[in-house]
Amino acid sequence: MAKNKSGASIFEGRGASIERELRSIIESALTSMAESNLPPKDLAENLVTAIFESFGGLVVYIPMGYKSAIIRRNQTIFTDWQNGMPTNELAQKYKLVISTIYDVISKSKKMIYEKDQKSGSKDDLGAVNADQTKRNK
Repeated sequence: MAKNKSGASIFEGRGASIERELRSIIESALTSMAESNLPPKDLAENLVTAIFESFGGLVVYIPMGYKSAIIRRNQTIFTDWQNGMPTNELAQKYKLVISTIYDVISKSKKMIYEKDQKSGSKDDLGAVNADQTKRNK
């Protein structure tokens, strides 16, 4: 069972039963898939589907790790956008709504601007903004 730094279960009350159910689903899916000789991509898809079928619609808190994955994803989104990928393609690639893509881009630009202001850089994101806006229309 997953534990926090103090050794207690990271799941409280109902969460412990969710953790047991999730472990059971994963174990069952991996056991049945091990004999199938499917490629890893298909195995992963089947496992995700099994989890969605059991937990779809529930709000489940996944501690730590996940936040860093989101940060890495957002950095990749911003890099892709800077390299010219249109926002609608980014939304499809990352399976996000366009408003989330705009939020990621906006927050990333703000972080860069604030970092530049602290370091005394004269870089101006205005040129990047104008260029990206033209390209995405």
